[in-house]
Amino acid sequence: MLSFMENFYLIYPDLLDVPLFIMGESFAGHYIPSVANALLEASDAGTLVARPQGLAMGNAWVSPRAHYSSKPLMAFTGGLQEGGSVGGVVNATVFRSMLDALPTCLAGVISCQDFNGWIPDECLVALERCTQEELQPEVSAGWNAYDSRKVCHKANPIQCYDFSAEKAFLNDAKVRKALRVPAEQAPWSACNSVTFQDFARSGDWLQNSEHLVAKMLERGVPVLAYSGDTDLMVDWLGTKSWMTSLSWRWKREWSQVTEQPFVVRKKSHGRFRSFGGFTFLQVFKSGHLVPMDQPEAALGMVIEFISEKSPWRHIPEKSPTVFAMQDSLPALFVAMVASILILGFAILMSRSCRKTDHSDSYVVLA
Repeated sequence: MLSFMENFYLIYPDLLDVPLFIMGESFAGHYIPSVANALLEASDAGTLVARPQGLAMGNAWVSPRAHYSSKPLMAFTGGLQEGGSVGGVVNATVFRSMLDALPTCLAGVISCQDFNGWIPDECLVALERCTQEELQPEVSAGWNAYDSRKVCHKANPIQCYDFSAEKAFLNDAKVRKALRVPAEQAPWSACNSVTFQDFARSGDWLQNSEHLVAKMLERGVPVLAYSGDTDLMVDWLGTKSWMTSLSWRWKREWSQVTEQPFVVRKKSHGRFRSFGGFTFLQVFKSGHLVPMDQPEAALGMVIEFISEKSPWRHIPEKSPTVFAMQDSLPALFVAMVASILILGFAILMSRSCRKTDHSDSYVVLA
């Protein structure tokens, strides 16, 4: 991707001055922070590429541990008690079985993340175990795992959406020729199990990209993570969890910010929390594909994020230490006043006392 961007700006140098925002959904939670980090490092080294002005990720797979950990609760309640749009899809018995299986799933994720080099099947086994124990119960409930309000399309019970139009377009002879697809290349399909298994074995699927998000924030690059709250695949509870736990300079301040309604054309479409250029947006009544399910909200979100004076992109000039000192000033003032009053009272009391003998006892004069 970096080579592509280098060649792109080599051909179109005038676009170097156009603000660059990198946006995507789902597994974009892995590759968007990686691409943005590569662009920043290349720019620092003198390569003629634009510096990202913001990253936006929708229902993004950023922290496998956070997302697997939230699955039991999301499947059981839909996050309804936490402010979600709909209820759960499994009963209490299934919920408990998902909770019981979670430690084994997470142990496999950690094992995959910790490996050095290529360990055959280690990561594939971990992914299959987590899929069976934490995802399959949601799928078996009969609902669309990408949108718990819906059932899967009958033409595609696995991926749940109808990709027949995309398949026809990309396999059209004229399109293949225009894209320079070799004649011997197999027809396009939405997923390929052989390719996916090799990808899973590589370990990339279960890796974290949280540290890259934190790195972008520390470099002053605003980050927006938005989540349709009826998605079971990469649910909003998990996204909010890893964002709250993320270690970065404004972690404490961000966790204390009050959530606000997200309003587009006088209608509330969700709620958001934002501080220091880091924004979480929960989109009501939307599944994995927010632009498809809530297009008006998605457009309003993009317009807000790319606006130059958007509060979502505001980076405080003062350091967290300064803010912490300012936050503590009222309490410090009260403590000082209380200390002065106590000291004054003690002095007054001492002057109202006289020593009655050579012992160490005192009596108070009435």
